[in-house]
Amino acid sequence: MFKSLIMKTILLLTIFILFGFTSFAQDLKALDNKYGFQEAKFEMPPSSLENLIPINALGDGFPDLKFYYKTNLGESKIGSSYIKRIWYQFYQDQLYEIKVDPDAHSDPNEILGILETAYGKSRLVKKMSSTQCSYIWEGEKVSLFYYINKDSSALSLICKKFYPLVEASIKLANKQKIQNAAKKDL
Repeated sequence: MFKSLIMKTILLLTIFILFGFTSFAQDLKALDNKYGFQEAKFEMPPSSLENLIPINALGDGFPDLKFYYKTNLGESKIGSSYIKRIWYQFYQDQLYEIKVDPDAHSDPNEILGILETAYGKSRLVKKMSSTQCSYIWEGEKVSLFYYINKDSSALSLICKKFYPLVEASIKLANKQKIQNAAKKDL
């Protein structure tokens, strides 16, 4: 009798754990399947998006990296929150990061709820204070970060494939800047 109860408990726990992991994985699969935000899909070139405004975020010396933003988004929303601005970052003319700034009147908790409904329970990465924290969802192809501040919030979607390439490109460009500065001093 006791062994039977233990076996049933173990079986139920195993089913619960497997179902929970499968459900969690399916939610993150939705993040990977979306592979971007709205009409922007990772790996697309800047020319595929309309009305982009270029910015020189890093200065000269980073030829592989290009930055753009878009405002005047009309009725673009997350839930009931309007989007103020979307930032696009490209590595060798392929989209690798999208940052979304909801407007100042957005409800960060509503957005968090929408993201958790779409992609499953988030992982709290860092809680800086009662009004500042960061959440993350990690798919196989895409990472989604959601930052909540006292007065604002922001989403950042990153194509994981490009992260090591971008990091290496920035390191190389910084090394070249240091070498060029050293040559000028000679």
